Amino acid sequence: MSNSNSKNFKNCTALGIQRRKSSWWLRLLISSCLLGCVGPVWSAPVQAERLKALLKDTSKAPEVRVREAQSLLLDPAKMTPQDRAGLYGDLAIFQRWQLKDFEGALQTIEAGLPLTPESQGASPLMGMKVDLLAKTDPEQAEAYVQKHWPRVKSSSAMMWVVRPYLALLQSQGKTETITQVLGEIWNANLRSLGDYRGRQLPGEWVKVLTLLAREGEALGYARVGWMVAPFEEKELNAASTLVVKTWGATDGDGSKTEAFIKAQTDASVANPLRDVKLPVFDEKVLQEQVLQEQVSLAKTPQEKITLLILQEQWRRAALTARGLMIERPDSPEGVMQVARVMKAADGNLVRANAFIEWVKKPQGANPLLGFLDQHKDAEAPTEAVPGYNR
Repeated sequence: MSNSNSKNFKNCTALGIQRRKSSWWLRLLISSCLLGCVGPVWSAPVQAERLKALLKDTSKAPEVRVREAQSLLLDPAKMTPQDRAGLYGDLAIFQRWQLKDFEGALQTIEAGLPLTPESQGASPLMGMKVDLLAKTDPEQAEAYVQKHWPRVKSSSAMMWVVRPYLALLQSQGKTETITQVLGEIWNANLRSLGDYRGRQLPGEWVKVLTLLAREGEALGYARVGWMVAPFEEKELNAASTLVVKTWGATDGDGSKTEAFIKAQTDASVANPLRDVKLPVFDEKVLQEQVLQEQVSLAKTPQEKITLLILQEQWRRAALTARGLMIERPDSPEGVMQVARVMKAADGNLVRANAFIEWVKKPQGANPLLGFLDQHKDAEAPTEAVPGYNR
């Protein structure tokens, strides 16, 4: 990354974003739920430390350490299945990398896999199995992924499997299959891009595509992350940082990165991010009809707004967000969703910040009305809404 990019990377945290703080009662409720859901896992860290210490004990032969570790894994200590699966993973890593015992590592992985419920979709052990098979039996690795793909592609832990799978496809020169896989993941997770888990996906895609030397496509995903990010300081700074870091691989003189940052608080500066193409896949995977169906199936207004943003249907997205303001006048959610739509459409934070200020102190023209007028279309005429049509 050039010096200019490095400077821009630091400056991206100085964007003029409105802060949004959680109510004290909400923080207390979340903390109480977390404390109440922990369960009896107090001994899991102890078991993990025992296993790690055992594997590092060079006074014992490696084979002895493996046998004792296997016995330790059968210890009826109070551990969740996920904790126990993690210990199987630790042992498999030791067998593979320290002993070069691929067969033994695979057997350990197989023993730990049943501990992960199918409802979870994917797990680190599944990814380890794919990575190991890719080195020893590529055809079996591919068959294993394809067998479990329906539940893997929409799992919150899917990247454990996707990373080694894409690396395998890359080593085989299957670029079209890589595009198809990314497209299926994209389509399976469209609705979740608005929640916390889904917002991590663009960053994961960027990492994978950068490793596969597909930086141009990576920037498209970085733009997706920025477009769908909530209008909150922490989230927008993270999304902006992702854009800056991704551009660092191709923006030699840092000019585009600098323009992107300046544009956030100065609407007169052209934002080069708006010229970046969004990810496009096979029409069968990402055709507009599929997106329209997803919109009709969206469970919440937030999900619908996310999908409309991805289709760049700014007016429909803004009207949906405005509906939240009307339905929940005591909640800031509608206001923040409107700001989110404005940010995605304008490519900067200027009008979105102005709208938030207008809501706090309604003086002058309502920025939302100007936004709706700018994005007129036949399918969503403006309705008269008391209090918000000034």
